[in-house]
Amino acid sequence: MPPLMSSLAAPSKIELEILAVLWDRPSATGRAIDEALRASGGLRRPLAYTTVTTYLDRLVQKGYVHRQASGDGRGPAVYTAVVSREAVRDHPDLLARLVRVFHLTPAAFLHWCQAHGQLCPQETAALRRLVHDLPEPTAAPISTSDREAGHDGSHGERSMTERGL
Repeated sequence: MPPLMSSLAAPSKIELEILAVLWDRPSATGRAIDEALRASGGLRRPLAYTTVTTYLDRLVQKGYVHRQASGDGRGPAVYTAVVSREAVRDHPDLLARLVRVFHLTPAAFLHWCQAHGQLCPQETAALRRLVHDLPEPTAAPISTSDREAGHDGSHGERSMTERGL
């Protein structure tokens, strides 16, 4: 049974890249993971094979990955992710870290998604439905001058409606 995400330390960027390799295949040896990382281009610079195996050991210790020794114990170990992509995505510390470090607002994140081609028409439609279904705010409305001055926490971001979303 997979561990509770709140009990696991959040994975690092490199650990996330390794997990992404394992989520795309049922299991893999350290060498296969190393080769997949090089082929994916997900890392800024290639890692030494021994560094990849060190990260795999850390993922095993953290509880994200299971290591199975080969049949006679002398061959390469086989690694399998024991937590799903969705479970890690919802880890309470991952997005909280981005929000805290970058003062990331929902509007700023959606703006980034749009600017980097991450919003397909289906995602845009889903976001429109989500925004439409949000309850009305209970706080006093923010004036346009306050919004433009950045006093509303949006950092000058235009609303989804203003951007045509």
